[in-house]
Parts: sequence; C-alpha cells; structure tokens
Amino acid sequence: MGPPAPRAMADLPSFDLDDRVLAVAANAAGRELCPECFGRVFGRLGHGLTNPERAARLREKLGQSYSTAPTALCSVCGGLFDRLPTWVERALRAADGFEFLAAGSQKARQAPDERVARQGLNPA
Repeated sequence: MGPPAPRAMADLPSFDLDDRVLAVAANAAGRELCPECFGRVFGRLGHGLTNPERAARLREKLGQSYSTAPTALCSVCGGLFDRLPTWVERALRAADGFEFLAAGSQKARQAPDERVARQGLNPA
C-alpha cells in the first residue's frame, strides 16, 4: 500500500497567496527542500491539501517547475520521507501482538486493577 495518487491541480482546494506569502515562498524555494518540507512551511495555508500538493500550488504561483519526488538533498529532513515506508513497516512489526484500544472506548477508560493498586488510586 503506497501513498495516495496525486490529485489533479484543478481538483485541489484554492487558497489566497498575498505578496508577503509569495515572497517567503520564493525565499524557501531557493533552498534545498523536498515537497513535504516545502509544503509544511506553509501548513496553515490551503486547508485540505497535503504538503506536496501545497508545495505544487506554491511553485505553480511562483512559475517554477515542480518535482513530486522527495530528495535525499532536503536540508530539513535529509530524505526522511523517502524512507517513511521502511519506518512504517518497522513500527507495524514492533506493534505486532499488542492490542490498541480506541481512546473513547469503555475498556480504554478503565484502569487495570494492578496499575490502580501500584499508583495508590481509589477505584470509583
């Protein structure tokens, strides 16, 4: 299971880019940033966009070409997003055999008896 397919530029939600935002974007575009990190700089803009989608929209407004592939040359993450599937797989293997409960479930709200006793809490 890989990342979701990119949406067409016309299908992306729009957001306002004033001169100040474009000036910051131009400055950030001059640095070695992958699409994930470049888009994250402007995370409060373009609600509903992924970081790469936001980066693509900003680069389009700046009249710059855009590559969708993260690079090992990124000055922020050093290519971490290229290795994300490896880390997800490691986390899934490490969590194998553990049961995780939803935060709002009745069972998740009940403290185990031994933890209650260990912490000296009075069960209600």
